[in-house]
Amino acid sequence: MYSAGVYPLKADALACLATIESDLRRGAWIDPRAGKMTLRVYADEWLDQRHDLAFRTKELYECLLKRHVIPTFGNATLIGLAPSKI
Repeated sequence: MYSAGVYPLKADALACLATIESDLRRGAWIDPRAGKMTLRVYADEWLDQRHDLAFRTKELYECLLKRHVIPTFGNATLIGLAPSKI
């Protein structure tokens, strides 16, 4: 369940809701909790959902993640990653 916060006025809450609904319809809404996920967890979930990959490609991605990406950035949150840190 997601909460967009508490607002002092009903009109403020409705305006926020309208913005979120508009973003959802456009496919532009990003769950603020998603940024708290670590790259390690994200990479594992991403790879598990990639059923379109050939076996060797998936194996290669797992190897690259394990050897190069996860040791350096695995514990970083997604929101904490920035191009300047990479």
